[in-house]
Amino acid sequence: MKKKLLFLLLFIVLLAGCSKSEEPIVEADVNLKDEYQQVLLNQKNYIDTNGVLMDFAGFLNQFASTHDYVPASYVFMDLNGDGHEELLISVDVEPRKFLALHYEKRNTYGYSFESNYFNIIKEDGSFYTKYGDNSGAIQKLVFSKNHITIRDVAKRDGNNYYLGDNPASANQYATYFNEFRTKKDIKFTGSKTYSTKDKSISIYGTYYMLDKKGNPLTDGSGTISLFNDRCDYYLNKEKKDCSFVMKKKKLCVTSSGSEVCYTVKNDSLVKGTTVYKKSS
Repeated sequence: MKKKLLFLLLFIVLLAGCSKSEEPIVEADVNLKDEYQQVLLNQKNYIDTNGVLMDFAGFLNQFASTHDYVPASYVFMDLNGDGHEELLISVDVEPRKFLALHYEKRNTYGYSFESNYFNIIKEDGSFYTKYGDNSGAIQKLVFSKNHITIRDVAKRDGNNYYLGDNPASANQYATYFNEFRTKKDIKFTGSKTYSTKDKSISIYGTYYMLDKKGNPLTDGSGTISLFNDRCDYYLNKEKKDCSFVMKKKKLCVTSSGSEVCYTVKNDSLVKGTTVYKKSS
């Protein structure tokens, strides 16, 4: 009788464990193409590899010193083989630059690449990166929220050859490389010319706390300044160093060991009745 009871309890525990499912990467109510298109239209931010909210206009601003307009091509494709599409954008100027948008659990993440990557891109998401005359690698992307890993599938470094992390012969590498070459190249399915002067809705900038009448307090009573590499925090006219990250679409500012998270609404940071307005 005791054995039957133990077996029944074990069965119930196992059944309960099987019934739990992981949160999906892409929710059922999400249309990935719509999510990515909103980023292209500057209607929605993405989170960059520093954990900071960025927009497409901000990404294009890096070309503003040399170009008023830039042509860009894009394609929806599964870059990492998880069954969900990313959006790969190529800015077709010299030096060429890429931006990959990846959606994961209610957030869109963006990863930019220099022109030496994606020399050859295949439909399965594998690509070739050339390092020199006798060195290069066939690679794949691995996404994890705002982190990205570029994984070597096959690599040549002079007279040294590798398949994954394992040493290989020249013939083994050549066979793998020839198989890679026979795969279909991607074809960019859309293109558009973008202005590099469009106003960015980047999170960077200076935010002033609003008083009860909605007026900004510019005397240092409450100010948050966000930069690419740091942030400054003023409270009661005292300056403090701070850091910031994005957590589930909220901007979290840490100063003196204390963290405060704000909801980002257009050009404002909001927590309860406290509002910081971005300076124009």
